[in-house]
Amino acid sequence: MRKFYILMVCSLPLILVAEEKFKVSEIPENLKVKADAVIRIDETIFTIDGLSSGDEEKHWAVTILNEKGEDNYNRFIAYYDKLSKVKRIEGNLYNAQGELLKSLKGKDILDFGLSAFGNDVIDSRLKIASFEKKAYPYPYTVEFHYVSESKNMMFYSFWNPFDQERTSIQSSTFTVVSLKDFPFRMKEIGLTSPAAITTKDNKRYYSWKLQNQPAYEEEPNSPKEIHPCVMTAPWEFEIQGYHGCIQDWNDIGKFYYTLNKDRDILTEETKSKAKELVKDEENVSAKIKILYEYMQANTRYMSIQLGLGGWQTIEAKDVAEKGYGDCKALSNYMKALLKAVGIPACQALVAAGSSSAMIYPDFACMRFNHVITCVPMEKDTIWLECTSQTNPMGYQGSFTGNRKALLILPEGGKLVNTLVYNPSDNSQIRKATINILDDGTAKANVTTIYKGIQQERREALINYENLETQKNWLIDHMNISSFELLSFSFKQQKARIPSLEEKLSLNIKKMVTQSGTRLFLSPNLITTFVKAPVIDKERKADLFLNPNTFNFYDADTLTYELPKNYVIERLPEPIKITSKFGEYNSQSIWKDGKLFYYRSVVIKSGTYPQTDYKEWIDFVKRITKNDRESVVFKLKE
Repeated sequence: MRKFYILMVCSLPLILVAEEKFKVSEIPENLKVKADAVIRIDETIFTIDGLSSGDEEKHWAVTILNEKGEDNYNRFIAYYDKLSKVKRIEGNLYNAQGELLKSLKGKDILDFGLSAFGNDVIDSRLKIASFEKKAYPYPYTVEFHYVSESKNMMFYSFWNPFDQERTSIQSSTFTVVSLKDFPFRMKEIGLTSPAAITTKDNKRYYSWKLQNQPAYEEEPNSPKEIHPCVMTAPWEFEIQGYHGCIQDWNDIGKFYYTLNKDRDILTEETKSKAKELVKDEENVSAKIKILYEYMQANTRYMSIQLGLGGWQTIEAKDVAEKGYGDCKALSNYMKALLKAVGIPACQALVAAGSSSAMIYPDFACMRFNHVITCVPMEKDTIWLECTSQTNPMGYQGSFTGNRKALLILPEGGKLVNTLVYNPSDNSQIRKATINILDDGTAKANVTTIYKGIQQERREALINYENLETQKNWLIDHMNISSFELLSFSFKQQKARIPSLEEKLSLNIKKMVTQSGTRLFLSPNLITTFVKAPVIDKERKADLFLNPNTFNFYDADTLTYELPKNYVIERLPEPIKITSKFGEYNSQSIWKDGKLFYYRSVVIKSGTYPQTDYKEWIDFVKRITKNDRESVVFKLKE
């Protein structure tokens, strides 16, 4: 599925701001506080010309205060394809006094085909307008003027003025222009006042404005899209002869289904192959697993985006013949294989990845970037990630789990939840024996079982990296100050909730701290908890504990063997910490000359009001403090 960056053209001219307005001295002092850059002006006019075309014109100027601001704003990238056109890009650069230093000419603007960066089949291109980095003293101001047009009106413009932290806004405006009798849909988020609406010459103007907004710093664990923004979308549109409407999510499903109808046809030879593969199986899940693994073994992912190709798949028979396809093609092929053996399935649109777009049930629009296959069962639903050649059947994980998806059905679309993974699905169960020697060093053997999302990083390590890279990664991610990794091994178990066994053999160079006749040992050897940020101001955003990070269960059982001439002097009391965010337990037991350390923590994800943030920080700090508790041993008298 293509990631769309739709920027369209406007027929209304924007008046370029005079040079003197870019003097740095004219920026209010409060906008420079904790800012890497100041947006002096940001004007966007989006004009809806009709069902099949639209324009956008954008003019903005940003004063860059330091290197980080330069990294964010020194260049502009415009994407386009056969359904869109970049009509003009202009760029100017001014010094702190507002004097023009450089203007970009046509030869300065690079033009690339995206297919040049890989083996994908893509007709999308990009233009890059850029000034040299570190070539001008800070502060300086860059100004860009951009005009484009689009014939793809499935997508309307969004206004997101707060696109970077540590950037203040002097002025930002967004205007949508449409014919008076041509309606469109909008969703305003976090604004203190609605659009100002005016009518002139049979056109209607919807305008939003922000002024003098100080820079913000992203608060830890904040929800997505917490800043003011405006989303717009069509009621109706036309694209390359296809007509669609988007009153609700059902309509999006209808359009996608129509666009891809009858593209799941296989040759008789391929259908016979599918039937042959499952002929000895009665269990439906077993049949799905066989066909899914067959698809994985005989296809590979390749992005294919030509014309409508961002949404219209190549046919299933072509995937079978060529052995490759993009997400929509592979999921369509998987659906066709299941259909051949009498198992109904459908495709599902989803916003995948860690930075996926927010899907609002009350505002249907095209915000998806990926397609997967859904197999509804009588008592279950099986989701199939068809672009992976290593995923076990039914596992979604952090890529597409814990979010909304749109099922594509003959009768239309249905917005549903994908798999929700509970803490027990994302566990880390660790057992270790640590033999402490007379010189304070130790030998340790550690076995850890990772499940669900907690095994994903190591799963990628095993499948895509060599042994040396694996070893270096383990060393870098070990919570031990000085040690030698003697050996390591991994063993995978594929299942709906996959697991991975990791075995480590270590030489630890300083396991204890010695002071006179005493030894001090911190028994929590490897497992760490999240770091508590410093609270230096009142929290503004709600607390969002992402389920793909914070829904987990850890349990450690560590056995320490001490030199024979030492006995216990101080043992921490058992601790139990209970909170709305989860529960923590730890206990140390001295028995038969051995120290047994038990630790467990369960964390529950969710969105909590900002008033709960201090309680979360206190919970984190108490866990961190207890994780550092020491056991004290002394020499026998």
